Amino acid sequence: DPIKLLAALGIRYVGKQTSKLLINSFGSIENIMKTNPEDITLIHGISDTVANSLKEYTPTQNPYSINHWRMAISSNASIRVN
Repeated sequence: DPIKLLAALGIRYVGKQTSKLLINSFGSIENIMKTNPEDITLIHGISDTVANSLKEYTPTQNPYSINHWRMAISSNASIRVN
């Protein structure tokens, strides 16, 4: 579930509800990460703070999470998030 996965990446201000808005708007985590902050803020309920947090996020901030992200993107694997 990409919504749960995005929420679990540890990106500041991106929880389950924000993840749902983002995935529903952009379709995938990869698309979100490629989108510029200005386009992200066009989504009702997404603030500049969230958009900037996504822009500043680098996978090396949490190597454990990026390995899960890569695995999910490459194989459509299911990852359980508590």
